Amino acid sequence: ESGALDADVNFPLLELNPGHSLNIQVNIVEQSLKLSKDRLRLFYGVGFDNYYYNLKNDISLSSNQNGLIVTDESAIIDFDKNWVINSYVTVPLMLNLNFALQKNKKKDLHITSGLNFMYAMRSDIKQKWQDDGLKYRRRGKKDLGLNQFNIGYEAQLGYKNLIFYGKYFPDGIFKSASD
Repeated sequence: ESGALDADVNFPLLELNPGHSLNIQVNIVEQSLKLSKDRLRLFYGVGFDNYYYNLKNDISLSSNQNGLIVTDESAIIDFDKNWVINSYVTVPLMLNLNFALQKNKKKDLHITSGLNFMYAMRSDIKQKWQDDGLKYRRRGKKDLGLNQFNIGYEAQLGYKNLIFYGKYFPDGIFKSASD
């Protein structure tokens, strides 16, 4: 269901291992426009956003005209590593508010929020497992039926160079069967 925070009920095996998943975002061009006395700025740019999803269950992903297909392989394979990697080009458009903790000091505390416009470049899979002492791996580009264009919300809370952030994509990352 679009906008839901829980896993899709149609794919109960599609669970992430959040402690082993990560996101790397690099803005290759980033500009800011001062809106008010160095406290309020508009940030914009172009960058790359890569999501490394570590899957909990022994599943494989693919897609067809009806959308995402999740295949349970737990009866035949016990994956040591099971990753899905999604790569995007992004255009962030964010408002940044800086706060001074003391008068005449550098603005250490900052809050940023806004939109990320995203274009899906590719999806890859990386799977490793062992069977009878032999090591196997599957890797390569995969069409997983990603939403080609997506808009996400992002919020950041920072202190000096330490930033905590969250992202939310109301339309999800995969195309639905009705798209």
